[in-house]
Amino acid sequence: MTGPDPARPADSLPEPAAAANWPDAVHQPGSPGFERSVKSWLFDLAPPRCRYEDVLHRRTLELARLVRLRLEADTVAMHGGLRALVGDPVRTHGEFFDATELTDLYRRERDHACDTLEQVKLVERCLTEVGDDLPVHRHPPVETDRIAHIPPQRAPG
Repeated sequence: MTGPDPARPADSLPEPAAAANWPDAVHQPGSPGFERSVKSWLFDLAPPRCRYEDVLHRRTLELARLVRLRLEADTVAMHGGLRALVGDPVRTHGEFFDATELTDLYRRERDHACDTLEQVKLVERCLTEVGDDLPVHRHPPVETDRIAHIPPQRAPG
């Protein structure tokens, strides 16, 4: 992580935080509760099993990166699904039908993923800029008997 920009006054917000599409659920950098609001918002976007990963509670920037990568994959998947549906709906579904509802759904999901992705990128950039200013929280070790055990995926075969 890089530290704060020494040319910028300490009390000014990083540029990303001033953007119009800054997420409503995330407090402004430097304000009380900033890091907590970022983590809460990102964990809401991440797969539920990520809440059990202690490393993601300690490394907010890595949590942001994980969420960004998943949203990038979601965006690509929605583009692919839309392309297949528009390109040849008969081959995709085995019969001809009016695909308007499905194409609208894919477009809405793609647009939602793109919008959320841009917000995550803003927050991630902001975390990078203010990263050295964030307090380091030492979490107690996770009590493994109190959380759900998620078994590893089995190899096909």
